[in-house]
Amino acid sequence: MEVTKTWFTYDFKDVGEVIAGKQVLVKFYAKEGIPKIKSLAASCGCSKPTYDKKSEEIKILYKPNPIPTHLLSQGYYTTKKTVTVVFESGEVNKLVFKSKVV
Repeated sequence: MEVTKTWFTYDFKDVGEVIAGKQVLVKFYAKEGIPKIKSLAASCGCSKPTYDKKSEEIKILYKPNPIPTHLLSQGYYTTKKTVTVVFESGEVNKLVFKSKVV
């Protein structure tokens, strides 16, 4: 699927520091005239996207995994997650957010 015109006010967001295991809400806002959404797919199981038609926003509940054993001495890890938005028209948008998990 090819990424087409972006239907969101931004397609990348840095959510900053988040606490491992603690749920965070990440939002992406739709532009006016957004086509009907066919599906949302997260890049991993730690992100659960939904579309709120009333507020015209993608809400992603993100619960980062614990810091991996090999990174414990460092005390954090950085990660990038993607949500793929497929519209009924066949258009595709990719929304990306990154975080530093502590």
